[in-house]
Amino acid sequence: MCWRWLKESALNFLLPVYLYNESAKSADRKNLGDLRSGEYEGLAQKLTTPTGQPDFGPSTMNERSGALIIGARKILIAYNINLNTKEVSIAKRLLPLARKNGGLAAVRAIGWYMPEYHCAQVSTNLVDIGQTLCIRYLICVLLSPKNMEQIQWVAN
Repeated sequence: MCWRWLKESALNFLLPVYLYNESAKSADRKNLGDLRSGEYEGLAQKLTTPTGQPDFGPSTMNERSGALIIGARKILIAYNINLNTKEVSIAKRLLPLARKNGGLAAVRAIGWYMPEYHCAQVSTNLVDIGQTLCIRYLICVLLSPKNMEQIQWVAN
């Protein structure tokens, strides 16, 4: 029933619809970031390629609405750490530990500067807590002796 409604809505609103993650019809549509690449500005071009065809709806750009990406996924936990420094390089030093190549699966992280807080931040998404528990992330990344020496943590 849900698929029928989606298909009808896509056609009624002339809206390209892409399915991602657990709803994806193929493995290359699992990652939301891959589907979003090119953003709104690149959507018209994407729709002209075989790999850019939507799952439902027209293969033409809807200038007013863009496209819809919808999917089901496991619980995502966003975990942000504000550091007591403006140095983004310090936040980025934590990243190898916070990513799959650092031993933690299903973790996405980025280090950046947060102008509204005047500090660097490690922004993390734990995308599958069955693979990486919050406590494991905390121990491996935040409480490693190497990191504790380099960073003064901000209490929020």
